[in-house]
Amino acid sequence: MTQFEEPDEYCPHCGNCFVVEAVTPETLQEERLQKRLLRAAAVKEAERKNKMDQKNDKLKAGGSSIIDDQVQDKETKLPSIDA
Repeated sequence: MTQFEEPDEYCPHCGNCFVVEAVTPETLQEERLQKRLLRAAAVKEAERKNKMDQKNDKLKAGGSSIIDDQVQDKETKLPSIDA
């Protein structure tokens, strides 16, 4: 059997798949990186949502204006370090 086709990877009687994807160190690293990036994006989105909720709560309570919050945000941001 030199030619491998998609129908050859399934049992003709029950439909079970015979072929299992190979796991290599590269694919494991890629999966870990993707999970890490997704987790970081989820955390960043949650922080952004939490920040917006806090701003909305301040406005509803008659607190500071949006302009005051933007000034405060600029003061608290740390400069990024690009290596």
